[in-house]
Amino acid sequence: MPLESQTRTARNVMIDKDKDIKLESLRTSSSGYTTTTKGRSDIYNEIISLGLKLNEIRLELGEQEFEQLWRILERVNLKKINLKKFL
Repeated sequence: MPLESQTRTARNVMIDKDKDIKLESLRTSSSGYTTTTKGRSDIYNEIISLGLKLNEIRLELGEQEFEQLWRILERVNLKKINLKKFL
């Protein structure tokens, strides 16, 4: 495959052991009697995308407001909020 047509880049990164355990646990999904293991790159891309979006929100709000919002999110039971009311 020519280099210009590649859409992914390989990186050799060191991550904390506890984060590695969490990421690897996301690869396995079960339904009934079957267990599926998703590709490592797919899971990592999904998590990195969420992190990038979260970083965009942080940059938009500013550090102080983002920290306040983050503290609120940690305290709120999101399952009790009717999110459809906000749409």
